[in-house]
Amino acid sequence: MVAPISNRPRPSVPTASTEVGAGLRAAADGEFLRRGSSGEGVMELQKALNARGWTLEEDGKFGPATEAALREFQQRTGANVDGVVGPETVGKLTGTAGTQVNQPDAVPPTGADGTSDYQPNAPTPVDLSPPSGDERARYDAYAAMVRRAGGEVCPNGQPTVLAIRAGEGGAAREYRDRFVVLTPNGRVQEFTGATYPGQSSSSASPDVTGDGRGDVGMIRPGNYAVVPNGNHAGAASYHVRTLGGSGSIPGWRDSNQDGTYSGTERGASERRGDRLTGVLFHQGNSSAPSSIGCQTMSPSEYRRFIDAVGGPRASFSFTLVASR
Repeated sequence: MVAPISNRPRPSVPTASTEVGAGLRAAADGEFLRRGSSGEGVMELQKALNARGWTLEEDGKFGPATEAALREFQQRTGANVDGVVGPETVGKLTGTAGTQVNQPDAVPPTGADGTSDYQPNAPTPVDLSPPSGDERARYDAYAAMVRRAGGEVCPNGQPTVLAIRAGEGGAAREYRDRFVVLTPNGRVQEFTGATYPGQSSSSASPDVTGDGRGDVGMIRPGNYAVVPNGNHAGAASYHVRTLGGSGSIPGWRDSNQDGTYSGTERGASERRGDRLTGVLFHQGNSSAPSSIGCQTMSPSEYRRFIDAVGGPRASFSFTLVASR
């Protein structure tokens, strides 16, 4: 029998890799596993979760205990929390679960049409002061900024979030970036937050230089898609993905852990093809960012943000620009 999640020690979800058998390979190819499934793939899933600290019966039956463990694993590794095993979850199981990962391939993943699903935009001068005028004028000014960066404004009737990163970012103990929510009804709402991490090193980040310290990262300016992710850090969260749906996001890494991202470091990251996974919008500390690469705001600002984008189950487009 499996102990209820609430009554057993919380699994640590350590970095681990899983040997992919035929069942999980099939799930990665589109033969999804979900509650009610049975067979080899489910047994492989149960073994993989148990290797990360769960205590499931490895009976090959996808019941409520397996689903609960899977959802917890998905939430804690930044995957879409849907209780279904598909390509993304198999990738989490076969990669470095629960961490930001570095991939050696410098070529961004491609969408179904063979084009890149990451849209970079070059850092350009951005006026950090809010545009003046009435709400219509401010909406038009922010919408123009999104379009200049190659993004769409309110595609498919969804909100658009524009983030303006102050300077070159870097680790900081204060919120200094601006987030703007544009909605199809012409509303403009502004928030203060962080597109940069709150620390300069972490054991949960990969060591890209081999100096024994994890190299924290931040995502690159560009255009992204954001989907609901479930609760994280005491509030609803949202998962940042590429336009093609990948949870592996191009990023820059602070390889000398000095809290800044120099031109040399950014160039080296781009040559290596550094990428971050598990990048979320989530609630931070009251006065400072608390992440190693996510998009954060203070609890009071974040509560307003959740309402602005349409609630915990909202999806939205996301354009990140930098001031220089």
